[in-house]
Amino acid sequence: LLILIAPVFAIIAVYFTARNAMLETQKERIENVLLDVCKSFDREITQAQRVGYYVSREERLGNYLNQKSPSKNQGEEFYDLYKLARSYPNYSVTNEFIKDVYIFISGSKYAIKIPQVLPLTQIGIGSLSNFPFYSYETFGEFYAGQDEDQTVFYYANSQNKETLFVPCQTTYQTVQAEKCAIVVELDLDLICQLMGTVLGGAQGAVALLDSDNEILASGMIASKD
Repeated sequence: LLILIAPVFAIIAVYFTARNAMLETQKERIENVLLDVCKSFDREITQAQRVGYYVSREERLGNYLNQKSPSKNQGEEFYDLYKLARSYPNYSVTNEFIKDVYIFISGSKYAIKIPQVLPLTQIGIGSLSNFPFYSYETFGEFYAGQDEDQTVFYYANSQNKETLFVPCQTTYQTVQAEKCAIVVELDLDLICQLMGTVLGGAQGAVALLDSDNEILASGMIASKD
């Protein structure tokens, strides 16, 4: 009987050994993919921060904000902001992770969505799509209660329209910080696709966490089949 049973135990032992080896290999593969995704995401966030810095350091923006008596004429304001917006490259074209870059100026009748200048009217605000802020004041209301050391912010409005963005203040010493804010909106759909590679094409849930392990964004990723 022992002679007959021994091969069975040997087969079972080999099976569990092989299964454990496969699980360890799969675990290591997932950890490596996850590490690559994290590095890619961190790299893109750094690029977004640099874009915000470059936008804030534009000489024309500093000159416009330092005007002692900005034009009250709406047509002149639009033209000045139009020239300012056109001085920047279209970052949403040059960087796939960046969806849009906004410049909000305190008290302005317009918002800059590089390379566009949008009036703060119903039509102009509607063209911002899912982005929830349309002026320096509306963004300031949100940002005033946030941790300024935080890099990336997630926001979902009452219609569950989600957005992920990186804020940046102007960095000219001669410009008051409360005059202007630059906001770099990230492509959340593309980020979710990047996170989905961790699943290796399988169906499952993925989440983006901040340094305090708070969920910034999450979603279900369907299998390729």
